[in-house]
Amino acid sequence: MHQARKPTGYTGIANLPNQIYRKAVLKGFEFNIMVVGASGLGKSTFINSLFQSDVYNSYTKATAGSKSTVSIETTTLKLKEGAVNLSLRLVDTPDLKDVTHNVLYENYRMRKLCDLKKEGKMSKNYFVEYEKEKLNHEAKLRRIEVELENILGEKVMESALEVERRELDENRKRFELEKKKWEESKMTRTFY
Repeated sequence: MHQARKPTGYTGIANLPNQIYRKAVLKGFEFNIMVVGASGLGKSTFINSLFQSDVYNSYTKATAGSKSTVSIETTTLKLKEGAVNLSLRLVDTPDLKDVTHNVLYENYRMRKLCDLKKEGKMSKNYFVEYEKEKLNHEAKLRRIEVELENILGEKVMESALEVERRELDENRKRFELEKKKWEESKMTRTFY
C-alpha cells in the first residue's frame, strides 16, 4: 500500500475551486434556450421574467386573415452583469401549435434543429431526440388508428348489412300482408 506524501512546495490544489470560478467568470457562460408553444402562451414573458429585462421582444402575431407561417427564429444575445459575460441563444418556434399534422413541416423543423446543433456548441441535441420520439409515437398511433378503423369498419358494415336485411324482411312481410289483404278484399267483392 502506498503511503501519502506531503508536498514539499505549494501545489495550488486547495485553490482549485477559486481557479475554476475565475476561469468561468473570465470565459463567461453560454446558454441555449428553446421556447416552444402555441401563440399567446407567454413564451416571451417567461424569458423576460427569467432574465429580469426586456431581452426577448415578442414577434408580431398573425392576423385572422393572414396565412400562418411557422419558422424557427434564433436570437443570440451577449449579456454582461458585473464581470460575468453571458452568451444567450434563444430558439423560438412561433405559431408551432397553430400548424398541425404537416409532415413536410416536421421534416423541415428537424433539419433546422439539426443545423442548430452543427452551428452551436451543443454536444447533444435533446430537442431532435424528443422530436424523433414524438414522430415515432405519432406514427404508432396512426397505425393503431388505421387498424381500429378497419376492425370497426368491418363491424359497422356487418351492422349495416344486418339492419338492411331486417328492413328487407320487414318490407317483404308487409308486402305479403298487403297482398293477402288485397286478395281477401278481391274475393269478398266477387261474392257481392
